[in-house]
Amino acid sequence: MLHEHMTYSPFLLLMGWNDFFQTSLDSAADPSMQPGRIISQGRGHYHIQVDTDEVLEASISTKLHHFAKASGDFPAVGDWITYTRGQGQEKATIHRVLDRVSSLQRKRAGASNKPQHLVANVDHLLIVTSLNEDFDLSRLGRYFDLSKGSGAAPCFVLTKTDLCANPDDYLQKMNTEFPGIEIFMTSTNNAESMLLLKKFFMPGKTSVLLGSSGVGKSTLTNYLQGLDTQSQKTGDVSVESRGRHTTTARNILVTRWGGLVIDTPGMQEIFAVESEEPVQSRYSDVEDLTLRCKFTNCRHQSDPGCAITAAKKSGDLTEERWAGYLKSISKIVIPKKKWQK
Repeated sequence: MLHEHMTYSPFLLLMGWNDFFQTSLDSAADPSMQPGRIISQGRGHYHIQVDTDEVLEASISTKLHHFAKASGDFPAVGDWITYTRGQGQEKATIHRVLDRVSSLQRKRAGASNKPQHLVANVDHLLIVTSLNEDFDLSRLGRYFDLSKGSGAAPCFVLTKTDLCANPDDYLQKMNTEFPGIEIFMTSTNNAESMLLLKKFFMPGKTSVLLGSSGVGKSTLTNYLQGLDTQSQKTGDVSVESRGRHTTTARNILVTRWGGLVIDTPGMQEIFAVESEEPVQSRYSDVEDLTLRCKFTNCRHQSDPGCAITAAKKSGDLTEERWAGYLKSISKIVIPKKKWQK
């Protein structure tokens, strides 16, 4: 259903509202419910932006709490919700989470291993790493795997290029490991390099920064806000060039270009939600090579007609990438059918 006849308020457009969310709101069939967007969350409470200069503290309704507890589907930063205002000093009440266009999830640590929504309704996922001792292809791969199935388009942002003697070497490794994925080389001391990120933060767009502690996400967030002072504390860079990252919560912030950014705290453990598809899209080029082998039962060692062996000899496939592929497929879990015990 399109809403060509409707004109949305500047506030809603700024926050990313569109026909998709309007259709979800219409399906609630309750004109008393107003839309707002969750911009931060804490233990048992949320902050929702309801107008350009108005933020309300809110908690979820008893009905929504019971539903979310059963399904594991609690509201997340970035969600559009319906709410009613509280009386006097009472908090507002969140009644419903509107349909999502995207959702970045991970599995909770612990025995339950249930999916946890990290952020919702983001257009782009910017995986951030610095060009120093924090650079780790395996870790970046786990973040990339986290993006699969989220509905958000991933790319990589390499920071602190001005402190790196050989940035092109890192870029080559990234292009080999993640073929076809956009990679941006940036430094907050180089305005031209930062301008390349503008397209992710235009009005109505929401992008999320994802990466480990100390890679410069908070510094990048401060730049995107156009602040001279640091809105988020970042520790001094040590002699090992590692910043002490102090972000502890996800928050939606308005950028200098009018779009929105969500910064995330560094994660000690990353659990991508398992896909029902066994093929690892990050290694689609390697998958294609395995299909070119002369024999279907090729062990990819010294077998005749092995496309993997030939690619490694020619330099088209590195040993590191082949090892990464083998590690990736060793973790695949194929879901059992309902009739399997």
